[in-house]
Amino acid sequence: MLRREYLLWLSLIALLIGGTSTLAQTPEELLAIKDAARTALNAHDLDAFVSYFVEDGVFDLVPFGATLTGAEQIKAVLEGEFEAFPDWHITEQGLLVGPNIVVGEPIISGTHQAVWNGIPPTGNAVQLPSLEIVDFEGDKVKRVTIYTDILSEMIQLGV
Repeated sequence: MLRREYLLWLSLIALLIGGTSTLAQTPEELLAIKDAARTALNAHDLDAFVSYFVEDGVFDLVPFGATLTGAEQIKAVLEGEFEAFPDWHITEQGLLVGPNIVVGEPIISGTHQAVWNGIPPTGNAVQLPSLEIVDFEGDKVKRVTIYTDILSEMIQLGV
């Protein structure tokens, strides 16, 4: 009995020290948050999209070596994507859910209609297999890390 009380006290202390913001959501809740954020992104509604992030949320675009922090930086880069690829869209291919994390295999698609990263518009459509890791802090996104096949993108764009 004493051992059980000791473990309960240790658990309570750990909870108080760690706070409640890092408590895991259920897999269904995490998927619902990710789905709502993805719906906003596919609608090109950046205000709604960044509302799913913590205030200092991070959007890490690994192939470009770009780590964006906060809503304004995230929105600025995505606005450029949407301008260059007006039909920009993500389709989920597979999802894995763990404690405070969702890993997806999306396909990013769009048609290159304006200058993007210094590349004049080609009119070519692209489909990019990607890997996306979404880390949560409570019911908000703390960090999104995206790995995209940039070589395939350049080939599809004809550059």
